[in-house]
Amino acid sequence: MRLPDKKRPGNPVLASDWNLLLEAIAARTPRPSPGLELVHSSGGFIYRLRPVAGGGTTVPSEPCPFGEIISWIEGEQTKTGIRGGIIHCGDQNWNIDPQEINLAADGAWLVSIKVEVEVNRDDDEELLLPGIKSGDRPSGDWEKTAWSEGTDYPANENPEAGTGSGTIYLPVGKLTIKDGSARLDPAGCGNFTITHCAGTLGYTRG
Repeated sequence: MRLPDKKRPGNPVLASDWNLLLEAIAARTPRPSPGLELVHSSGGFIYRLRPVAGGGTTVPSEPCPFGEIISWIEGEQTKTGIRGGIIHCGDQNWNIDPQEINLAADGAWLVSIKVEVEVNRDDDEELLLPGIKSGDRPSGDWEKTAWSEGTDYPANENPEAGTGSGTIYLPVGKLTIKDGSARLDPAGCGNFTITHCAGTLGYTRG
């Protein structure tokens, strides 16, 4: 989120500028996590591992591909998004970057990744065979389906023998953004491997 423009001495401070400043401060305010706490000092703050019962400190958990909210530095900006990972699709192994999210847009969505795939077929290209042949690397923003009670992820488009082409939606989780904070209730944790058997697309994670 950008900061409001600087003012010259004597220029009025508009309410919109003040509100934008407050939102920018909130977006940049560090927050503790289950395994980390903020320790304030005269020089600012530092992160410290939280102590656990019986002494010692917590052990940081392993990264969760496609299953957690992260922050990273890009240029001079701090960005927030969903961690990426690897998608195995036939002969392709895609390293997917994290998906940036807009902390200023409150709401709830089911997040998924759309992948166009080609499954294996026989030499005459008349019969579907088990397994994925290849696919198109996902590009652009991940899919977001506005959430309400009972909302489902988009349905897959299973391949037909004539083309061998199909579409699968890889479920990431339910994203909730409220008052500048993001929470992800993940559908799972780990890299995706797309599968195909008997005309039905699926996936495994690990």
